[in-house]
Amino acid sequence: MAGLVIDKKLPLSHSPAGTVTCNGMPNVVWAVNEMEGLVMLFMAQLLPVDDERAVD
Repeated sequence: MAGLVIDKKLPLSHSPAGTVTCNGMPNVVWAVNEMEGLVMLFMAQLLPVDDERAVD
């Protein structure tokens, strides 16, 4: 398992520092922030990755 560790708050998604996140095909995204008590899972059977309808 692998993920991206966010080291500062992101301006677009407002994800706080310390969040671990990963995305993949077909538009599966997860994020966990243990310090904030946050968990997110988004799954959609849409291709291509980062499909405009899924991102919106």
